[in-house]
Amino acid sequence: MAGKANLRYHVVLVTKYRKTALRGIEDAVYNAMRHAEAHSSVHIEEMGVEDGNHIHLVIRCKPTYSLAQIVNRLKAMSQHHIWEHQDKHLSRWYWGKRHKLWSGDYYAGTVGEVALDKVLDYVRKQHPKTDDTATSPS
Repeated sequence: MAGKANLRYHVVLVTKYRKTALRGIEDAVYNAMRHAEAHSSVHIEEMGVEDGNHIHLVIRCKPTYSLAQIVNRLKAMSQHHIWEHQDKHLSRWYWGKRHKLWSGDYYAGTVGEVALDKVLDYVRKQHPKTDDTATSPS
């Protein structure tokens, strides 16, 4: 069975306790994300660290893995890579045996190439309603 998919997401990863641990090591964060990208089935189209405590990613992926699996892989691989190269910097914010960096939560929203109203209009025009009860649930 063949299919086409164009899945694009806006993902935001936040540092544990919202610490500004990314400030000053932005290049290392970008390198870590590129490293994770190279070892995953995801393409990072754009990224940017903001306020030193979170990173915005625009990612494109195939539906092979769930979004949660993809995000968890990006978080785990980037966290390991950043600690490997920036341990002295990160140890000012986080200590203990477990190397923390990312919060357990994340934000993800879909990103489309066309606006929702255009898609809805297109779908509505494919099969005209036969009566007023043939509406979609909201």
